[in-house]
Amino acid sequence: MIAKGIPQAHLTGECWTVQTQGLKACKTCEYRDTDNCGGQSIRITGKNSKGFTVPLAPGKTFTADELKTYLSGFTGTERYYKSWLGLLYTDGLQAMAEGAGAYWLIDAISSYAMQSGFKEKYKFQFWTLEVKDRAAVLTMHEDTGRPFIVRQEIKYTDFPTGTWEMYLIGGVLLLPSEY
Repeated sequence: MIAKGIPQAHLTGECWTVQTQGLKACKTCEYRDTDNCGGQSIRITGKNSKGFTVPLAPGKTFTADELKTYLSGFTGTERYYKSWLGLLYTDGLQAMAEGAGAYWLIDAISSYAMQSGFKEKYKFQFWTLEVKDRAAVLTMHEDTGRPFIVRQEIKYTDFPTGTWEMYLIGGVLLLPSEY
């Protein structure tokens, strides 16, 4: 038996069968086109009310809008994770890495942050990943509006397009919404 692990934060109160199995589940559903159907809007849009495309699937990579919606729900952390270089990071960063297939981003930040004296010298680190046309630039500033300390060009990435911000404070990498 193969178990599917779908993050609970992706599910809504709408029909869970269609959210987990997709629109094919509607074909044989006894509630289809009745007042008891919980998946009517999903059948029209192909997405649940949180904006996630169905079927929801573990290990699925998200579009930029889906990932931003998902990450906006992280306002603290219940658990800390540790990169292979020893950098601690939060539930939100774990979700970002998982949702975008981008553990490499945590590794890249760790490779700078874990250098001797770096965390001590730069107590507040403002990290930004700017993604455009399948390429990216990773930068670190001490604060917004300050010159960058780190700038790394990434020639190819499948990370969703957009500007993605992270903070490194007290040795912990987190999303701005978790601050």
